[in-house]
Amino acid sequence: MLTRWFSFVLSFLCCVVAFNNPTYTQSIILDNSRLFNAGARALGLAEAHVAEAYDVNSMYWNPASLSYLRQYSFVLDHALEVSSNLMNENISMPLYRTNEQVMAMGLTVNHIGYLREGVEANFRAVQYGYDVAYSQKLIPTVSIGARVGLRYGHTPSSNVWGVSSSVGIFYSPSQEISYGASFSGLGTGIRYSHNGISTALSTAKLSRRLQVGASLRYPSSLKQTIFIISVANEKIFDRAGIRYKGGIEFFPVHFIALRTGYLVDPEVKVAFYGLGIKAGRIRFEYAMSPSKLTNRLYQFSLGLDVWGKNSFD
Repeated sequence: MLTRWFSFVLSFLCCVVAFNNPTYTQSIILDNSRLFNAGARALGLAEAHVAEAYDVNSMYWNPASLSYLRQYSFVLDHALEVSSNLMNENISMPLYRTNEQVMAMGLTVNHIGYLREGVEANFRAVQYGYDVAYSQKLIPTVSIGARVGLRYGHTPSSNVWGVSSSVGIFYSPSQEISYGASFSGLGTGIRYSHNGISTALSTAKLSRRLQVGASLRYPSSLKQTIFIISVANEKIFDRAGIRYKGGIEFFPVHFIALRTGYLVDPEVKVAFYGLGIKAGRIRFEYAMSPSKLTNRLYQFSLGLDVWGKNSFD
């Protein structure tokens, strides 16, 4: 009888311990070919950037847009996704350009788990990204482009490489309007899985995405642009439905840009807000999505124009 009572008490205590210390699992795939490397301007326009050729960060949305960039700049980005405890730093720069060809590159560092205490504080990993993009004009109004990216994931116990790519086409019949389409998610990303004690790395197939959009600028003289309207639709092939995106950029004065955008997803609707300020050859961009229904994004971009124009035009 004593043995039975001892077994019962031991089993009960084990259940209590298991209840108070549940198995914690968390998994995330970092796909740096989109979102964080897009730049704060694209985020402020609700990611409706596939038909925009703003600066070198446009290569992450549509590599073909490089042939029509309005600014050739070194761009430094910092992004924070509060809910998932993820931060990102990126620097993008033009490497080479002629009247028909443009090449650019980007370097990225992602780090997870350095802001939060508790169980999730053990979920720590670092990922490095290297991207090269190339664009070629076929005729004066049409260009094609491609981007190739390497990802290197690192934890104290393992290292993994991933390779991804995207392709695009860009059509700019006039200064007033441009069209773009891109296909991304080709290749593999790196999956980070955390069980509460350690983080394991593995390769994972990325979600393939088709995005098409258009951008309208008014008036036609880019030196006097008052507002820009940008729209895009995105199909993620392993999910149901289509994502609809739209953003507006307004210039109350020539050196300040106010931005807002709205994204309609089959699962959630999200608003975005942004601000841009220029001073000579330097540009500062800020964007956020403060809704608690999403991952709460905040992003800063700092650009230094090195070739061509030195304004928002």
